Amino acid sequence: MPKTRRQDAAATLAVLTPSQVWASADARDADIARLRQSVASTPGVVLTGPDVLSVVLRQQVREDLPLALGLAALGVLIWHTLACRNLFDTVLSVLPSALGLLLAASVAFALNIEWNAITLAALPLILGTGVDGNLFIVLFIRKRAGEGEAGVFDEIHKGTIAMLMVGLTTLAGFGTLIFIGTPAVRDLGLLTSVGVLGAMITTLTLIMPALLLAERRRCASTTTR
Repeated sequence: MPKTRRQDAAATLAVLTPSQVWASADARDADIARLRQSVASTPGVVLTGPDVLSVVLRQQVREDLPLALGLAALGVLIWHTLACRNLFDTVLSVLPSALGLLLAASVAFALNIEWNAITLAALPLILGTGVDGNLFIVLFIRKRAGEGEAGVFDEIHKGTIAMLMVGLTTLAGFGTLIFIGTPAVRDLGLLTSVGVLGAMITTLTLIMPALLLAERRRCASTTTR
C-alpha cells in the first residue's frame, strides 16, 4: 500500500510516496481515491504528490472531454455550414476530419490507449488537417461548377498538392514520435498519424470522386435541358 509523509507548513500537505508500482492505472486511482477521502476528514491537510496530481488531471480530462469535443464539433460544423451554404458541400467538407477522428478513437479503443493531457493533442491536429485542405477543395471546385470535368480536375490537382503538403509534413513530424520511449508521447504520435492518414485517404478516395461525379451529373443535366 502507498505510504504518506506529512510536511508541517501553514497548510499541511500529505505527500504521497508509493512503496511499490501499481498493477494498473485503475488500481492506482482506487487507492488514491481512498487515501484522499481519508485525508479529507482531517482539517487543513491536503494529499498531494505526482501520482495524486496525475489522477486529478486524468479525472478532470474525463469530465471535460465530452463538453470540449461537443463545442469543438459544433464550432466546426457552424463554420463549414456558413462557408458552404448547402448540405452536400458541408457534409463533404467535414467528413474527412470526422472519419479521421473516428479512426483514431477506434485505434485508441483497440489498443487501450488512454486519452490524457498529451494524447488529446492529437484531436486538434487531426481536425485541422482535415478541415484546412478539404474545405478549400470543396469551395474552389464549387466556384468552377458547370465548367466541365477539366475545371474540376484542375482544382483537384491543385487541392491534392496542398493537402498532401499539409498532411505529409504533419505525418513526418508526429510520426517520428511513435519511436519515442515515453508511452504517452508515443501514443500521441500513433493517434495523430492514424487520424491524419485516415482524413487524407478519405479525401482522395471518397470526397474527390464525389465532387467529380456531381460535376458530371450537373453537366449532363445542363446538356439535357
